[in-house]
Amino acid sequence: MAVLFCSVDVCRASQDEIADYFETAANDYILRLTPLAAVAKNPGLYSCILDTCMTWLALFPAIRCLFVECDASQLRLQQALEKAGFTCIHHINTEYKDSKLYSYTMGPHH
Repeated sequence: MAVLFCSVDVCRASQDEIADYFETAANDYILRLTPLAAVAKNPGLYSCILDTCMTWLALFPAIRCLFVECDASQLRLQQALEKAGFTCIHHINTEYKDSKLYSYTMGPHH
């Protein structure tokens, strides 16, 4: 029986609402992770999920820059992102959300 830990969505950053907050390029993509409660209780799962996603996305040479937006209160996800080499580049604070935007530049031979 399969267990769902996280929902994952990937799309061009220019087609996402984050494009309202900063300029995006043609080869920029956003990775949206929606973890379930079990992930929040196990800090190692964020790193595993992120590593799996990064390994899969490395198969697509068109992706040059990858963004992840996370709620400002998701400290474990922020730690996993920083451990994976992401950098916090923007703090989005509106009446609807308080989040941080992380960026990762894919290498030439990803």
